Amino acid sequence: MAPADRQPPAPTDDGSADVDRVRGQERTEVGPVIIARESGTVVARSPYQWQGEHTLAGDLIRRMGFTRRPRSTALVLPAHLDHATQVSTASSAAATLRLIGHKVQLAKELDPGSGEIAIPETTVGWELGERVGDRISQATHSDDVALALLELTAPASGVLHAVAQLIDQTAGWWWNSSPDAEAYDRLDAMAGRARQLAADLDRFQNEAAVADRTVNRSRAAAAPSPAAGTQPPRPTAVEHRTSSSPADRPASARRR
Repeated sequence: MAPADRQPPAPTDDGSADVDRVRGQERTEVGPVIIARESGTVVARSPYQWQGEHTLAGDLIRRMGFTRRPRSTALVLPAHLDHATQVSTASSAAATLRLIGHKVQLAKELDPGSGEIAIPETTVGWELGERVGDRISQATHSDDVALALLELTAPASGVLHAVAQLIDQTAGWWWNSSPDAEAYDRLDAMAGRARQLAADLDRFQNEAAVADRTVNRSRAAAAPSPAAGTQPPRPTAVEHRTSSSPADRPASARRR
């Protein structure tokens, strides 16, 4: 199956270049993004359910503090935020989405008259997708593809192993905040799947390293670009630990 088109990038800190790149993405709006208070909760609703043309918009406001409502397509602000924070976050979300070309309907009670533009820094996931994706798309030999894949699979510094370690750290933090064997086991299983994915891709990387394949550049140039948005993030520095979990974790929470 051909890879999906690359998702638009997250904007940079000043927003100028990347706003230009994402402005005009929404050509066929069926309605505005609606940000309002519903039963005491600040809710953001998208006519696209934060998918398709609103994928980037959902990404941006989640970075501001909105989160997914369980069993719903709506994004909400956590109830523990005070009123002033809710108003400033909602107005900032509205101003930012308008900046990149979205129509937004903001409830009057959440509109102080102006909102701070909050364009986050370019994400490590997008940076990795561009850097490694470009190496793969420009590769003329399978050796080049294999070397690029090492960014994901390398056992000491690969992204997938770093993802597993970050999930381990999250499990440890969650257990220390309030021991919860069920949540710890879920996170532990996720880390195991990340390690399994790393092992599976590493086997393919080894196959690519000895395959001695070449590609026709003119045909490769016409192929769709890899979907950078589906690749995992790369930490800038990873502290390798044998375990990030507490020593007194429950017997049911075993390291895989």
